[in-house]
Amino acid sequence: MTTLGILAGCTGQPTPAGAPEIASDGPGATRDAAVFEIIATAEEALGQTRQRIPTAILRQVDFGPEPDTLTFRFTDAAATRTLSVTFTGHRPD
Repeated sequence: MTTLGILAGCTGQPTPAGAPEIASDGPGATRDAAVFEIIATAEEALGQTRQRIPTAILRQVDFGPEPDTLTFRFTDAAATRTLSVTFTGHRPD
């Protein structure tokens, strides 16, 4: 479900109905802070991607294989153009 939240945030679409809310405090807060970090990084990647593909949509998020690495894979709406953005040092626990 977290991936759906990331995808919704990066496509400009509303979060799907029934998707869990992300806690800002309580027992799940540490895990949820990691989710916020992934979302922020995805938004940064989207901004970079939209400089080359204005209609970019996030299609996939990869963790690794190297430690602390996130790769965001985007396409245009028709999936005819692709672009990957990789960040190191952003992999949450």
